[in-house]
Amino acid sequence: MVTLWEKVKKCLADGVEVLKEGTSIVAEKSSELAKIGKIKVEIINLNRKINNCFNEIGGRFYHLKIEDKQEEINNDSKINELVEEIKKIEEKVKDKEEQIDKLKNKA
Repeated sequence: MVTLWEKVKKCLADGVEVLKEGTSIVAEKSSELAKIGKIKVEIINLNRKINNCFNEIGGRFYHLKIEDKQEEINNDSKINELVEEIKKIEEKVKDKEEQIDKLKNKA
């Protein structure tokens, strides 16, 4: 016959195991959320770079426009360089978003 004390000890031991498992899960989730947060900050910084490129393109375009040099807009090396930079940064943002999706789907 199982005594009350044995039942209590077994219940406590089972509770400790559940707590250990729960702690492990919380640690994994916290790590996952930290990684996602870090990637989101990287995306924000990349989007800032894109915004800076757009601002610079706008300034170049404006000056070419007021100088009546519309035909030079398509051939402006700085504008073309900035457009290519934006494309590269957009790819990096896409990669970062895919990393986030993978981390979320891993759980």
